Amino acid sequence: MGATQQEFPELSYQSCFKMPPTKRRKNQPQQDRLKKFCQIYRESKYLGPNNLVKDGAVGMSTPGGKIDVFIAGVGGQGTILAGRIISHVGLEKGLDVKLSETHGMAQRGGSVVTHVRLGEKVYSPLIPRGKADYLLAFEQLEALRWIDFLSETGTVITNTQRLNPLPVLTGMSGYPENVLEKIRSQARFTLAIDVLKETVAAQNTRVTNLVLIGALASFVNFEPFEWECVIAELVPPALLEINLQAFREGYRIGAACKAF
Repeated sequence: MGATQQEFPELSYQSCFKMPPTKRRKNQPQQDRLKKFCQIYRESKYLGPNNLVKDGAVGMSTPGGKIDVFIAGVGGQGTILAGRIISHVGLEKGLDVKLSETHGMAQRGGSVVTHVRLGEKVYSPLIPRGKADYLLAFEQLEALRWIDFLSETGTVITNTQRLNPLPVLTGMSGYPENVLEKIRSQARFTLAIDVLKETVAAQNTRVTNLVLIGALASFVNFEPFEWECVIAELVPPALLEINLQAFREGYRIGAACKAF
């Protein structure tokens, strides 16, 4: 029989990694502890469909109670894992989820996009142009390239990193100027993060995706702990700690930006 909420009133986002030493086995890997705690969390029935959006969230539009996230990046940046993390969180909430990945030239540094749709009922895996609630971009030019998928009330969350596309590398064209200014002029709200300078991604660029996921999570009405449960399931045990750190740093940046 599953645990009830009354039996675990002390459970919270922070408590998973702040349990007194007497409540955990010192030789138990961090990932195993987190997975076990997530199991208790799920059995306590804390998870379940609820309001998808925090009241007053900036740049959010959810007609029909849905969230559409358009992810854009360059091959090798972890965009596909990001899409799967968002999808799994939606599934944990009991939502209908549709995911569409376009790999293209992913292994050659080409543009990669992922559509993620969450809601009570989702009929198509593809987000129509002008309907995305969030544009999550791993490189600033990719944000500008796909800006027409963003809704009029949508939010752009982008890494300010610059990665020269093939035409620039071959000298066929130059990298566009004032990219961030052009993005801001077309989006109701833009959160631009210098991920490689402001976060733990400076030590390991492979966690850039978790920084951006954390920033996105600060806008959506799912508990941070629910995201961490999914992260623990999807990332290798050896990289769990740095991925969680990246997620939390991104979450703090997003939450601080929303406060203004």
